[in-house]
Amino acid sequence: MKDAFKKNSAEVIAATAGQTARLQLIIHGAVQGVGFRPFVYRLAAELHLAGWVNNTPRGVHIEIEGPKGELNDFLLRCEKEKPPIAVIESIESSLLDPIGYDHFEIRTSELTGQKSALILPDSGAILSRRTSTKPTVFSTMRRNSG
Repeated sequence: MKDAFKKNSAEVIAATAGQTARLQLIIHGAVQGVGFRPFVYRLAAELHLAGWVNNTPRGVHIEIEGPKGELNDFLLRCEKEKPPIAVIESIESSLLDPIGYDHFEIRTSELTGQKSALILPDSGAILSRRTSTKPTVFSTMRRNSG
């Protein structure tokens, strides 16, 4: 699936006629509750891209605009550098006419619509267990029978 993502995304960018392009992306998978929106924000800022990102019931929705070379870098790095526990299952991409975004922002999550996004439970606990050097100790209480 990753190879299909890279090929399709590259085809979308290659099809752009102008120097500036805008992409609409919907990223499906375990990409909510794992720091994906702040990651997208930092990556867009680093590449000087404009637009927005938000969570929707379908996944993470991104509209991003800028030079096509930077958009290509964004797409490749999105997969390669995503948060450690994020899982990208698929990406829908559409090429749109640029509208002149002047900054990048994290928008409020959309709450309505058919829910199909995967949300990992308690991802903070998962991350702390992955980075801990101490073994996790579980204790149980036993009932005295008597």
